[in-house]
Amino acid sequence: MTRLPHVIWLRAFEAAARHSSFSAAADELALTPAAVSQQVRMLEQHLRVQLFHRLPRGVELTDMGQAYAQPIRKSFRDMQAATDGLFHVPRRKTLRVRASISYAALVLAPNLHAFRALNPDIDIQLSTAVWSDRMDGEKRAKVDGVDAAT
Repeated sequence: MTRLPHVIWLRAFEAAARHSSFSAAADELALTPAAVSQQVRMLEQHLRVQLFHRLPRGVELTDMGQAYAQPIRKSFRDMQAATDGLFHVPRRKTLRVRASISYAALVLAPNLHAFRALNPDIDIQLSTAVWSDRMDGEKRAKVDGVDAAT
């Protein structure tokens, strides 16, 4: 049974396959194009198969390279998902609030500091309009007999 290739070689292969370029893969991986080329060459030697056709401008996957690139790309996605699921800091959420200028100034603004203290992971985007009923794109509904935006 063939030993599993080094993850560094696989990472260089996957990036080069996705970009069809050793240079673009090198930019993504913070390496030189020569380093990416060498890592791919070592992978090819390890597997005893050519994965790329070297072209004057870029590279092109061979049939075997194409067949290998798909499960390698999926493996990297799966590893990223597992890592994110267990160790990733949750992404910040955004709360979008639309209000009339007077309501925003008199009610919302004085309470934003307290809200931010309780919810530091939520970004607030506040937009205002001169007249609350002039906010385009809103649907209006009656709630307990009061006209309210939905």
